[in-house]
Amino acid sequence: MYEIKLKIKHECPYLDLASYFDINLYLYCSDFFDLLIIPKSLDNDEIKQVMSIIKNKESIEITKGGLNGNTTYIHFECMCDPIESVSPNIQKLGGLLELPVLYKNGWEYYKIICINKKTQSSVLEYIQSIEDYKILSIVDLGRDVYKYQFLTTQELLNNLTDKQMDVLISAFDKGYYQIPRSTKTEELAQSYDISRPALEKSLRKAENTIMSSIIPYLLFHQRYNASFKEIR
Repeated sequence: MYEIKLKIKHECPYLDLASYFDINLYLYCSDFFDLLIIPKSLDNDEIKQVMSIIKNKESIEITKGGLNGNTTYIHFECMCDPIESVSPNIQKLGGLLELPVLYKNGWEYYKIICINKKTQSSVLEYIQSIEDYKILSIVDLGRDVYKYQFLTTQELLNNLTDKQMDVLISAFDKGYYQIPRSTKTEELAQSYDISRPALEKSLRKAENTIMSSIIPYLLFHQRYNASFKEIR
């Protein structure tokens, strides 16, 4: 079993929206309906902008969620073209998409599971037919299915440097994340014999790495566990 991580640039309405809002967008697609998550509250003009790209206007359902209604969820009929769109082509070749698809800084990010080398080769051959792409990583997950179940946790830890992990653990152990805090960044910095700004930089990088990994899943979970205000 293999995992391919990649990013592509192509004509895509979701990339246009991500650029319009200057924010990361997350898409869950079932081949029948799509759920687009926009981590901000949209005003009427912004809602019109979103609706302008969706083909079947009658299928649109827009809700707001989160503590302050600061996340917008757009549910609508899938717009994938079975011949031209990326997702259907990957799936026809046997690739399994790890959702959500991320739209960030002009790129469309995919994580694809291939059960064997043949599928991996077919998927890579298709990706190479796309004009603008970049393979970020190819990982052999082995045959252990249980290992794949913990993949998200592995990704979370592997993206942390040893220094960031050490600083994060030390901060937690010394009560930095308690309420009220039992230590300050100045004290943590002294224990590493570095400046406070340097310590805070390492801590922020570690926190940002973790949050970047889990935010898509928090947003999806929020969709079904928060109180919603239907706005259309």
